[in-house]
Amino acid sequence: MKTNAWTIAFLTSLAMIVGCRNHKDIFNLSGRIENPTADIVVLYMDRNVLDTIKLNAEGSFQYEMPLDKPGLLRIVQGKEKLSFYGFPDKKLDIQLKSPDWEKSVTFAGDLALENEFMQEKIKLSRFQGDAIFDAFKKFPVNFLTLIDSISNLNFNLILKYEQKGMLADLVNQEKSDLDYAIYLDRANYPGHHAMFCPEDTTTLPSNWFDFVNSIDFNDEKLLDNQIAMSLIMQLIENFTMDVIGYNQNRTSKSLWFTTKVRIIDSLVKARGMNEYLKYDAIKTYLSYPPEEQVYSLIDSYLAKARNVDQKKEIDETFKKWVGLSPGSIAPSWTLPKANGERISSSDFLGKYLYLDFWATWCVPCIEEIPYLKELVARYSSYNIEFISISIDQIEQKWKTWLESKETPWLQLHDNINLADKFAFHFIPAFVLIDPEGKIVQSSAPKPSSKDLASLLDRLLKKNQ
Repeated sequence: MKTNAWTIAFLTSLAMIVGCRNHKDIFNLSGRIENPTADIVVLYMDRNVLDTIKLNAEGSFQYEMPLDKPGLLRIVQGKEKLSFYGFPDKKLDIQLKSPDWEKSVTFAGDLALENEFMQEKIKLSRFQGDAIFDAFKKFPVNFLTLIDSISNLNFNLILKYEQKGMLADLVNQEKSDLDYAIYLDRANYPGHHAMFCPEDTTTLPSNWFDFVNSIDFNDEKLLDNQIAMSLIMQLIENFTMDVIGYNQNRTSKSLWFTTKVRIIDSLVKARGMNEYLKYDAIKTYLSYPPEEQVYSLIDSYLAKARNVDQKKEIDETFKKWVGLSPGSIAPSWTLPKANGERISSSDFLGKYLYLDFWATWCVPCIEEIPYLKELVARYSSYNIEFISISIDQIEQKWKTWLESKETPWLQLHDNINLADKFAFHFIPAFVLIDPEGKIVQSSAPKPSSKDLASLLDRLLKKNQ
């Protein structure tokens, strides 16, 4: 199910309504799981594992943790998981039954009402998700009508919990975030509608983006508001595409990046906001190999950036890509076949290598397989080896998939995170390596692309 923009808001609302304290207070968590599947639960904050909590013989637990500000927490046991909020100097009790924690959960303690609101909001969002998705296919007037009706449902939910006595600051933050969510849906509409309805030439009403005048791109307090930042980043993306055009298949990624940086510098003067938006733009751009013409912009960011973690992330990714530039020595590897036999990259010195990184759960990957099979047959007499490398975390799923398919080329399993050495953020991904073990292209064309056949013809047939 798809979720709407407002869903994002609650994940940061509580963290904004209480300022940072000078010391860490204690958050007290207790609870009981009926029919637990293990004797521990794993505690997360955001995506990071904080600790494991031991259950007693009755499935009960007690846990204290220091918190200096409100935070989104999650407990996980097998396939069961539950998100909730913790506050400094507050208590929360959670009662659960396995299976299906979400349906059975009850809260007690200081934060019961706020967490009940969170659970009801998540359920409402799931219900609305497909409607939001379909709304982008509608004409502008119909889109606004549907968005308004969904917004009214969400606003009524806030009023319901306001009347129950939910924290006033949280109520106010939720109402504000609902406005940002509506603006975000409007900002997303042009690109989404064009994707779903490419033949539609309907013009947007002239007042469609009037709300932009109410957005302060230099308000650094918004850096803590995920939905507001999603809106700002989407608006900057819209401005960028307005300048360079919406045909992304033909648009240079470097042109997109340099244009976006120029727009950020013209709109955003507040240093913290400017730096974060550039970090986000560079991170997106570095999903693919960077071109030398933009190296100076990335170097400039690295020289000025103050956020140590973000700077380190960009620096490491940038250096990894530079090390994968054409002519660089490709990372070496040794990986297993389905029968356990280990194959090394050094086994193929003297031949071109075309590496296909994929997974059994990746639909676009599967769609490329028939084209790859054709290439294997077409170039069977040439000096090239085609190798598919599965990144499936569960190796048996890969093996089972292979048993039911005809794949007459080498199949390996990535059990050493080789994909990370090639700086891949998405799959399918493809690499072309020359007979000396050097990179030809670290982001090679996909099998279904005519560019790949042209490239291989040029490289292989001249040496035939």
